[in-house]
Amino acid sequence: MSALLGVPITVATLEAWAKIFVFDLEPLILDQETLELLENVPLIYSRYDFNFWLGSQPLEYKDAYRFWNVKLETVVLLTSQDFDLLPRALQQKLNSLQVKANRGLVFSLADAKRFGMDATFLKRDGFKDYFILRFDAWWSLTRAQRFSWLRAFVEAEGLAMQRMYGHSLMRFFPNSGANCFSTALAGIEMTKARAEMFARLWLTETVFQAHLETRGFRVKAFVENLFARNTVLTWQNSSGKMVHAATCLGNDLWLNKDSQAWYSPVQVLTTQELLQRWSEPELKKRLWVQP
Repeated sequence: MSALLGVPITVATLEAWAKIFVFDLEPLILDQETLELLENVPLIYSRYDFNFWLGSQPLEYKDAYRFWNVKLETVVLLTSQDFDLLPRALQQKLNSLQVKANRGLVFSLADAKRFGMDATFLKRDGFKDYFILRFDAWWSLTRAQRFSWLRAFVEAEGLAMQRMYGHSLMRFFPNSGANCFSTALAGIEMTKARAEMFARLWLTETVFQAHLETRGFRVKAFVENLFARNTVLTWQNSSGKMVHAATCLGNDLWLNKDSQAWYSPVQVLTTQELLQRWSEPELKKRLWVQP
């Protein structure tokens, strides 16, 4: 078994990631000009309808294209074969819009060349110094090339822990789902079986808070450097919504998972590393402790 970011990683997990990294039905953001040029294409959605459709898709689809970072009004869904049939000028216009919108699966052209992408795809899916990764291009690569790309992608996400502490829950998952709330609850469990059960779940902040309260946890004001084993640290946004949580393992260490995404590993971080990572000034920190 090899390691990635200091976390053990298996070939089976890399194989699973390869299958959820890129999807055949690609969402392409449109502007008014491209909307008019594609008016006879069937799968064009308004923002409202697209968000409704997106709710029916697997978590991995949302993580691939990263629409939480994107402002959009209209989207078209195209397969790689559909995209191939478009005029070259329209392909380039669509590529440019994805780059400008900061949509997911946009990489540097240099990276695409480094991982062995064929010149045909470099020409079709490139825009200036960028490359939009599509389904047929992805599966044109060899297994080794796909694995190299996946490793580089995860490392570039900046989700690395700086050292390995050997906690039994540290891992990558083969798919999206498990999030910060389930990881935090796994950290307070006393048996390995229950910790493993929680570690694999996707939980809302409401369910997470209810579980803490059922276990007798109560809120205290945040005081740095006064963290005991099983202290849970949470972050709230300006609307009062809980957006992140981590659990203290003792000895200045915290069990943490930054997001639900498959490329976000369960990590053990120091207090300094955790607070630096979640240091947005608009987020309010609160401690949950058992009396």
